[in-house]
Formats: sequence, C-alpha cells, structure tokens
Amino acid sequence: MIHPAPPLLAIWYFLPAMGLILFASTYVFVVLVRRWTVLRDQTKLGLWARESGYQPVRPPADQPLALMPLLLRQRIHITRAYHRRRTWLMQITPAEGSTTLRHLLMCQLPMNWPDTALRPPVKTSGLIDPLSLRHFPALSTPNRFGVYATSAAGAKALATSPIRGLLPPDLGLLLHKDVLLLDFSARPFDPIELDRMVTLVDQLVRHLPVAQVVSA
Repeated sequence: MIHPAPPLLAIWYFLPAMGLILFASTYVFVVLVRRWTVLRDQTKLGLWARESGYQPVRPPADQPLALMPLLLRQRIHITRAYHRRRTWLMQITPAEGSTTLRHLLMCQLPMNWPDTALRPPVKTSGLIDPLSLRHFPALSTPNRFGVYATSAAGAKALATSPIRGLLPPDLGLLLHKDVLLLDFSARPFDPIELDRMVTLVDQLVRHLPVAQVVSA
C-alpha cells in the first residue's frame, strides 16, 4: 500500500518547530553547563544564601561600608556580599587595583567597644593598619596573636577573655566601636567556610567581656 506524500504545508510547519526545539534544548544545555562550570562558585553561594536566609548585597554596596568608616577610608571595592540582620559576609578587593581578594565578616554589636584587635602572626589584609593601634607585647603571644588597642583596658579585656582561645590563629579580629570585623582572607569564600565563620562569630559575640570594658 502506497502512502500519500505529506502535504507541503505540513513540512513548513514541522521544520520551524524542530528548529525551535533544537534551539531551546541547546540553550538550556549551555546555560546548565555554564552554571556548573564557569559560574559554579557563584551558583553554590547563591544556593547557600537562599538556604541560610542571606540576601545578596547589590552594588553599590554602601550600607555595610557606612557601618565601618575604616573600610570607606581605604576605598575598597566589594565584589560579592551577603547580608542577614546584623551580619555581612563580604569579598573585597583593595582600591589600589590589586586583584587579591579579601574575605571579611562584619557584625554589628549591641555595645560600643574601644578599637581593639587580635592580629595573627601571618599578616592578613592589614585593615587595622590605618587605626594606628598600640601594640601590647606583654599581652601578646608570638606564635598566636598580637594584641593591639587604643587603650590598655580594652587590650587587657580582650586578651584575657575566652575569645583568644576561640579564635583560630589564621584569622584576624577587630573590634571598632559597635562593629566586629573578622578577617578570614586565608580561607576560601565558599559555603562551608561561611557557615563556619557565622558560627564562630556567634560564639565570639557571646563571650565578649562587656562588663570589663564598660567598667574600664
């Protein structure tokens, strides 16, 4: 039995439909491949942010910088940032054009601290340098942290608190008025480390020796 040839009009409908399906399939394939190769880190961070309740901070990200004038004075550029309540996680580059990425966690505190810092033996980002803090060698541990502060009371309160034992030796800590700044540039900016840093800062804030600083 000989089947009749399909009408010419049906072929003209069939070919564009097949072309559209081929284009759509190719587009979806390219998007998925790019998402899990070129944009893999960005995709993983986006998924982590949604699951953790963090919101991406879109440029220009002036809000977190305004909380700490120290960062504004250094004219840094925020390449990536996430925010939840009083906490900001930031990946920044210095203004001098360097491609070195620095990783910071900034948390607003319900208190007002004198400028005080714990600097690890390995130099991190140097963000505390513009503050011209005084070094307290008697309170410092050469193989762990150097203690820097504007006042002896603040230096002693931080150096003798549990924070010194909770803070890993590759991280830097700065207390600047009502802001805690954690420098974790030595670690990757990925979901695993971000979860660790958020948990760590929660512990640090709970162990801040508020009474000692207030009485000082």
